[in-house]
Amino acid sequence: SINPPHVVAVSRGPEVAVPSAWPGASRMAHTSAPTMLPPRAGYTSQHDRYAEEYNRWARWTYTSPPAETISLKLLAHYEGGARRGRNQSNPFGNICEGKKDIDALISAHDLVPIALDTIIPKVKMFCPTFAWRFDEFVVRDTDWVDLGAHRDPGPYFYSQCFQAARRNPKAMAFKSKQFTLYVVVPAPQWIEYEAF
Repeated sequence: SINPPHVVAVSRGPEVAVPSAWPGASRMAHTSAPTMLPPRAGYTSQHDRYAEEYNRWARWTYTSPPAETISLKLLAHYEGGARRGRNQSNPFGNICEGKKDIDALISAHDLVPIALDTIIPKVKMFCPTFAWRFDEFVVRDTDWVDLGAHRDPGPYFYSQCFQAARRNPKAMAFKSKQFTLYVVVPAPQWIEYEAF
């Protein structure tokens, strides 16, 4: 029991690549072509992109958020009846989420996936057994504008973030604001849900 464990003889040692021991190594030493190493075992083509991805993430990590940002209040609603010529929606499930540090130059087209990606998981949790048709959901602002159908590629809320500067009332200064967006379930789908 004081003796060390028995050593087992191995017929082969580790595989080691020594370029000078390769056939024709003396001939390659005199050429200016780079030495080709044998392929590394266990590595894929994805490993070749490591340096590129590392640099991309390093740049992203150290960049500060845009100086001009807005915040969003996102609510889940369903379409109701009409009131005073304007569509009415009603909240459901107390689903309300906030998002901050959104670039103020964001377009309506880019606001839609942010709203849907934030609210849809909450709707799934609200009633996971109902077969929601998320592709029918509509993102609307407080003026009931359908952001998915809004075709202007320019910043959607940016112009609403300017106010007169304190020291010079003629100059306009950016002030961050919170904007409300509704993710709206269409009325026919909501009726199906209520019958469910």
